[in-house]
Amino acid sequence: MSRPVLVLVDAPNFIFRAFHAMPRLSGPNGEPTGAIYGFVAMLQKLVRELKPTHLGVVFDPQGKTFRDDMYSEYKATRAETPPELVLQFDPIREVVRAFRAPLVETPGFEADDAIATLARRGEAAGMDVVIASGDKDLCQVVTDNVKVLDTMKDRLSGPAEVKEKWGVPPEGIVDLLALMGDTVDNVPGVPGVGEKTAASLVQKAGNVEALLANPDLAGRPKIAQSIRDHAADLRLSKTLVTVRTDAPVAESLDDLRVKPADSAALRTLFTRFGFTRWLKELPADEQALSRAGYRAVETLEGVHELAKSLRAAGGFSFSILGTSREGMRAALVGLAFSTAEGEGAYVPLGHSPMLAPKQPPRDATLAALKPLLEDASIPKSAYDAKFDLLVLSRLGVAVKGLSCDPMLAEYVLDPAKPNDLESLAIEHLGARMTPAADLAGRGRGAVSFDGVDVASATAAGCESADVAGRLAKALPAKLDKEGLGPLFRDVEMPLLEVLFRMERTGVRLDAAFLATLGAEFDRRLAKVRDAIFEAAGETFNIDSTKQLQRLLFEKLKLTPGRKTKTGYSTDAGVLEKLASEHPVPARIVEFRMLAKLKSTYVDALPAAINPVTGRIHTTYSQAVAATGRLSSNDPNLQNIPIRTEEGRRIRRAFVTEPGWKLVSADYSQIELRLLAHVSGDAALVDAYRNGKDVHARTAAEVFGVPEDAVTKDQRAHAKVVNFGVIYGMGANGLSQSLGIDRAAAARYIEAYFRRYAGVRDFLDRTLEETRKTGYVRTLLGRRRPLPDINASDGNLRSAAERMAVNAPVQGSAADLIKVAMIRVDRALAGSGLKARMLLQVHDELVFEAPEAEVKRLLSIVVEGMEQAMELSVPLKVDVAVGENWGELKG
Repeated sequence: MSRPVLVLVDAPNFIFRAFHAMPRLSGPNGEPTGAIYGFVAMLQKLVRELKPTHLGVVFDPQGKTFRDDMYSEYKATRAETPPELVLQFDPIREVVRAFRAPLVETPGFEADDAIATLARRGEAAGMDVVIASGDKDLCQVVTDNVKVLDTMKDRLSGPAEVKEKWGVPPEGIVDLLALMGDTVDNVPGVPGVGEKTAASLVQKAGNVEALLANPDLAGRPKIAQSIRDHAADLRLSKTLVTVRTDAPVAESLDDLRVKPADSAALRTLFTRFGFTRWLKELPADEQALSRAGYRAVETLEGVHELAKSLRAAGGFSFSILGTSREGMRAALVGLAFSTAEGEGAYVPLGHSPMLAPKQPPRDATLAALKPLLEDASIPKSAYDAKFDLLVLSRLGVAVKGLSCDPMLAEYVLDPAKPNDLESLAIEHLGARMTPAADLAGRGRGAVSFDGVDVASATAAGCESADVAGRLAKALPAKLDKEGLGPLFRDVEMPLLEVLFRMERTGVRLDAAFLATLGAEFDRRLAKVRDAIFEAAGETFNIDSTKQLQRLLFEKLKLTPGRKTKTGYSTDAGVLEKLASEHPVPARIVEFRMLAKLKSTYVDALPAAINPVTGRIHTTYSQAVAATGRLSSNDPNLQNIPIRTEEGRRIRRAFVTEPGWKLVSADYSQIELRLLAHVSGDAALVDAYRNGKDVHARTAAEVFGVPEDAVTKDQRAHAKVVNFGVIYGMGANGLSQSLGIDRAAAARYIEAYFRRYAGVRDFLDRTLEETRKTGYVRTLLGRRRPLPDINASDGNLRSAAERMAVNAPVQGSAADLIKVAMIRVDRALAGSGLKARMLLQVHDELVFEAPEAEVKRLLSIVVEGMEQAMELSVPLKVDVAVGENWGELKG
């Protein structure tokens, strides 16, 4: 029979360590939660891995302890606890109680004393004891049956490990600690005695008492004299660092028996803190999500009856199960519908016949459902609806009437929170869904839904449709309450359909051109590699950071830059600085650039061509970036390089049909124009209203020269200043960007604010308001939470301040391009043109059109983009036309 396991958690130690290790998280109501999150993660890990029979979470008591009475300066030098950590102490206690783990707190005694006392009791009762702590003081209670676990380092220490780390066995730890003292707790120790010396002294003398009786045992006259001079401090220190094993701990071992957690209490707390990951793991409240009303529809007659009931309901939610989540490649496996809570119907269409011998014919089923799905008068909701629209459109069904996508609704409510369907179900419905992996498997054992039985697919599909429908009823009211309803209904939902059409269209790629370019890059890489080896005087693995560090800083003796965990940095910034010292660094930069372009684009893009359409179809993620920007992936077409000649050549591979042209439309200085509008700065507004060169005007102010005498370099510097202000760049950042000293950068910034005083006022107002509310808003009301805006950590606070300055401008720019896309898409739909929107690259839109339509397309695009928002300054769009993306010329 195995021995009982007692786990004792050093709560103060882990709370502080979690606070400093975790990012500064905050819950939905803005309260700090980083330390809480770290503490919960640690506690769950302990229970999961150690499977304790007994558990105690031990805290320091309120008020003084016997050590404070003994020595008034005890812990007097400790820094004040950060306010945002203090706010998390009581919530952590609430979490411990919700886990139904005994909360041990012994008046007059520190947590270490209570832990040591309980450890001795547990050992005496025949238990294996594990103390979860990173505190070295507790190593003194280690025995064969009592071990200390540092969960941060995943290191379990018994007697041998303690001796290996500290140089003395557990019984010598108290003497070692007394000799070396502790600056954190203000334990005096003996001056001149550090960790290694203390270990040596204990090894020689055995203990403090022996050294006090005969200081010469130290073997070093200076140390011996220090022991004589500070004998009283040494005696006091040993008393202070000795943990008590006889503290009056009220809790018995029986009180520490592990009990089932209070799931309801944890659900309340995890919801309050926004811990959706752990909400998913709590036992489900079956009353919150009944699945009894889910059914499979396995005949065509049943499909016709289903269509009638869906039309009669006046609205429904739906969900698609596919062989993957790639909208342009996934095969349809089944369709699920829901018209009321707890009800759902699943139509299997693409399951393996071995698993689903009864399935209605796909084409006939879609023909029966098509009129319903394409009826714009019937409101529909679906989670991640763009995927569903893509799959159905490839089968000839053009869904209309989409009114709510809960993923987008949650994104608008709070872009920083998880918006997967399971998390939304937990947060807004108090319901736990069955993870798809429970049905389809995980990792290498996973199968697509066509390999899942109909009963399981029915549960999964209906559950998704059911939950999406419930959320579609719950979330709009929450959006309206926060003033976010118009942003959701008028921007994000219409944009979903625009993005669907762009992804469906895709873009044509000249794979042969890239093959030729790839061969050229191979030749250049070989040539650069040979040049590197020749300059280095040896061959080495260019991709090996360690080998490169050895070459640069040991063999070539180049000036090292910043140091990382793995040695001196060899990133691009460092190598560029080293280029003046030796030819190798510059060649390494060139090699890396070519290698990255080849692997990321030249080789990868042809592999992304869809075999059916012959085009590349990126996926635009609409609910990811906190700024409101769209992101592109699989492949990422927003990062195709443009600043280098090599990058521009890659863009030339993006082409169009014979007789067609590519057209780009790019907002000119959109963020500066928005800054002029939101700040109301008279000089900036005047410059844009009168078509003046803003960068030249700034340069004239910064350099103290007439505007018509501004040089090209001065204008370039002023451009960095203008855009740097938007991104909250200070003197240090500007000096690095321009390669000038900090004082000159500070003068540039001061000159800028003299010219544009209204901008400084706007930035100050924005920061003041953000400190009050904890978030910033864009022109359309989009919110960007910034929980670190009042953080005590200066670095975190500064980063949040920079985001507060930038977010209203960058976020408004993101909103603007979205509105423009919707306007242009609608105009194109009503124009009768064949022209199509292909790509969005932040401030730029790319279209393709027959050559005869280009002039009219340009007119539609420019009008749609320049009239997208009514601002105090005019919007300007630069257009270009060409055969490929790389050669576009205005």
